[in-house]
Parts: sequence; structure tokens; C-alpha cells
Amino acid sequence: MIHYVQRKHLDVSKYNFCIENAVQSKVFAFSWYLDIVADHWDVLVLDDYKAVMPVPWRSKFFIKYGYPPFWILELGVFSLNEKIGIQSFLDVLYGKFRFIESRLNTRNHIEKKSPHLLTKEMQVLSLHSDHDAILNTYRKDRRKDLGRANTSGLKAKWGDAPEQLITLFKNNVGQRTPNIKKADYQVLEQIMNICLVKKIGE
Repeated sequence: MIHYVQRKHLDVSKYNFCIENAVQSKVFAFSWYLDIVADHWDVLVLDDYKAVMPVPWRSKFFIKYGYPPFWILELGVFSLNEKIGIQSFLDVLYGKFRFIESRLNTRNHIEKKSPHLLTKEMQVLSLHSDHDAILNTYRKDRRKDLGRANTSGLKAKWGDAPEQLITLFKNNVGQRTPNIKKADYQVLEQIMNICLVKKIGE
């Protein structure tokens, strides 16, 4: 049975265990990450944390609505077993919220069509193969560009402070994304600092 669990009543260790061991595991779904990026968030929980669906939410005029926070690409259902479907989670979700916008993860499969669901494409590059196998999937002109980059004297430099990487992001992607606010960059810096402490994404 699926239960709606408020963040304050969440068994954090069971929840994070489910996220870490889920077939669909993503850093965006860990409790510490959601605590940073979401105004509020609760969780739909199947039985004793066999599967979970984190739901970031806000309230406007006393109406709760689900929203996708900045710096989260995917959420959806996270389960210890691939056979757990998401439709029952969506049914409970529609009963709890008048409006919900969420980005399901790429491992969630919609069983039945609904006028509430909008399908969009997202490109995902799997890094499970070796470098040469990945390179062979690129178009010829992209491989040529990478070859030029290798011979142009560019250096890969890792370990920059979060502030420097955020400045680089602001001056490139940030210029094309007008709705990023100063507070969003502060949240990003907080995420990066915690990831460095946890040794995630170095």
C-alpha cells in the first residue's frame, strides 16, 4: 500500500537506503539533496520503503502544488525492484495535488496514457561503456571536433572551487537561461560544497 509521508515523519535511513539501492538511483532524490533544493517535499512510500516517490511542493493561496526545483533533472519513482510500476503512485499523487509538474526519471515507464501527462525527450549519455565505444556513437563531425580539441593544447583541470565553476556556468549556460536567480546559484554552491564533503561527483 502507498502512503503519503510528510518530510518530518520520514524514516530518513530507510528512505536513503531505497534511493541508493534503487534500480533508478539518482543523486537528486537523496534526502540531503532535496532538503537543499526544495521549498518543501514529502514522499509517497510503498509498504516499508520498497519504493518511494519524492514530491517537492509549494503552496500558493493555500493550494499545494508539486513543482520541479531548479537543479533537479529527474525524480519520479525509485524502487528496489524494476517490476514496481508507477501508475499507482501517479493515482495517489493526483488525489493529493490539484496541480503537479514533475520530471519522471528515464527508468519510469508510463503504463497508460493520460491527459495529465506530457512526454518530452531527454538525451542521456550512458557511461557504462568504455571511451572508444562511446566515441563511436558520435557523429563524424563531433568526433572531428573532439580530435581538434585534443590537439589544441586544452587542458582538463579538475578541482576548481565551486565559485569558479559557477562563474564559468553563469558566463556560458547562465546567459541562455534567463530565469536563473541569484538564490539559485547560492543553492548550487551549497550542493557543490556538500558533494565535495560527501566525495560525490568529483
